[in-house]
Amino acid sequence: MAVQVQFKIGDTITTPDGMTLAWIPAGTFEMGSPEGEADRRTDEKLHTVTISNSFFLGTHEVTIGQILTWLNSPEKNVRSSGREIDLIYIG
Repeated sequence: MAVQVQFKIGDTITTPDGMTLAWIPAGTFEMGSPEGEADRRTDEKLHTVTISNSFFLGTHEVTIGQILTWLNSPEKNVRSSGREIDLIYIG
């Protein structure tokens, strides 16, 4: 029998290799700044954002070593969208 786990905002999990992931639930919210906000920049327009599917997001940046370990792991479970994965180094 499969066990279903319900996550809520603020929940985190830790992967076997020590990475902490935060739960990001599906939903809709306003992002940006209202026009009258002090110190608002022109690129901070208030707009609605919808996240269609809940997911886990790393709470820290991922290192090149972690990416290479994951890419070489036979246990990884990846669903491909048919697109390539672009790895960009910013240093």
